[in-house]
Amino acid sequence: MSPSTGAGTRLGPLRRRARRVLLRNRRPLAAALLGVAVLVAVGAARPAPPATVAMTVAARDLTGGHRLAAGDVETVRADPDLVPDGALPPDLVPLGRLVAGPVRAGEPLTDAALAGPGLAAQLTTGEVLTTVHVRDPAADLVASGDVVTVLATDPRSPSSARVVAEQATVVTVPEPDPAAMAGGSTGGTTPLVLAVPESTALALGAAATTSVLDIWVPAPP
Repeated sequence: MSPSTGAGTRLGPLRRRARRVLLRNRRPLAAALLGVAVLVAVGAARPAPPATVAMTVAARDLTGGHRLAAGDVETVRADPDLVPDGALPPDLVPLGRLVAGPVRAGEPLTDAALAGPGLAAQLTTGEVLTTVHVRDPAADLVASGDVVTVLATDPRSPSSARVVAEQATVVTVPEPDPAAMAGGSTGGTTPLVLAVPESTALALGAAATTSVLDIWVPAPP
């Protein structure tokens, strides 16, 4: 018997045995192959995850007049369509700038949220930003966004109080100075940033040179 005949004789039973094993397990094997095919098809049909961009948000509630610090912000990933105009990129957050008004935790930070050039972009035609110093107790009455009336009183003539600005919008109110509060100081002044017409800003500047400024908070219309 030739070597090839002997090899064929030995392989014959092995082939028959393998065929019996395949036939006996054809259903489980078919199910397994079908499962693999389904997984491959689902993976191919699943859309790629949407692209996101880095965005700076407030890490906690911030009040108007607060000086922005590193612990006040955090970076999140967001859908590009959800990023507002003027959003601050994470690598260019201007720490040390004053927050213009209340910002909730998780709210995106924009240039308009901080006192500065971005804030002026919100002004209407003919309006300007101006700073007035009012007595501390008066400043405690207001928050960013309030509309106030500014009074000027000559210290030498207390009965000479007069209105120098109406419908002035409070833009920023600095946070109280902890050192002054601890010392019980209540005789100082607080700078308020107001949005007013240009002519009103001039009147406020002139009044501040000779008078003490206070504010009224009128009832909303």
